[in-house]
Amino acid sequence: NGGPYDTTPTLRAESAHGVVFENAYAHIGRSSNSLVAILLSAYPKLDFREITEQFPNLPGTSLATVFKDRGYRTAFMTPSDMSWAGWDKFLDGRGFGQVLDYRSLTNCPEMLTSWGVEDRCMVDAMVDFVGRERSAPFFLMAWTTQTHHPYEMSPGVPELDLLKEHTPDDWELGHYLNVIHETDRQLGRVFDAVRRAGLEQDTLVVVVGDHGQAFGYPHDNIYIQGRTAYEEDVRVPLLFWFPRGYPTPLRSTSIAGHVDLAPTIAEMAGVPAAPEWQGRSLLEDRQPHRGYFYVGEDSFTLGVRGG
Repeated sequence: NGGPYDTTPTLRAESAHGVVFENAYAHIGRSSNSLVAILLSAYPKLDFREITEQFPNLPGTSLATVFKDRGYRTAFMTPSDMSWAGWDKFLDGRGFGQVLDYRSLTNCPEMLTSWGVEDRCMVDAMVDFVGRERSAPFFLMAWTTQTHHPYEMSPGVPELDLLKEHTPDDWELGHYLNVIHETDRQLGRVFDAVRRAGLEQDTLVVVVGDHGQAFGYPHDNIYIQGRTAYEEDVRVPLLFWFPRGYPTPLRSTSIAGHVDLAPTIAEMAGVPAAPEWQGRSLLEDRQPHRGYFYVGEDSFTLGVRGG
């Protein structure tokens, strides 16, 4: 999104083949609630708990189901633990032919943190998935984890000095920037795999954050995520990579929210949106877009961004 740190050289280069939305928002700074919003195009319920755990059978049409019903190979992958917050139960029956977490990534038996293994392990599986059965189209959803606190770096990867100036939280911020840089490097392997398979003109890659991340500045008392409705907490990166559709790079200032992803992806793929989806395609500009977000802490904070 044009931030001050040189953490994503791969995505910066690949953005030349797509559109970057500069004003994209998570509806709440919680991964589970963002998963629901992205996959079901449903605004998260106003609640203090993880929605996947509280409502594992939440009604709604999954984006994966839309593609599976049209003959696509479908998979969900994460280097984390699918039993956390009931993700395994929530994703059951949502249209994924394969669901892999750290237990299924056999090339990485050693846990990096209590959250899971390196993002590299997931990318290995993604590259394998892209290269198989090239006669059938695919829908692959992947959820990185290494950039989550405690920001543990990959063994053998040298630490870079990515800080522009010193902050009271140099250690954690420095490691956070480094793990983003490493995950960005791993994402480069996904783009390479698509090109090796000769699919770059027929493949849409969407890269989005599930929430923001705060490290104090400019709100010195705010750390981690999900506790405020400030920009650093709810604003997320969003790239639609589609070389055939974007022969020249495009940057959009339109407001985008997680619920808008499924309708936009469906339209770009030429499939109908589910009637109950609450978002709308970002390709449609007949009305101004708005971003809605909330925080559930000691009380609720509600926010809206428009214009």
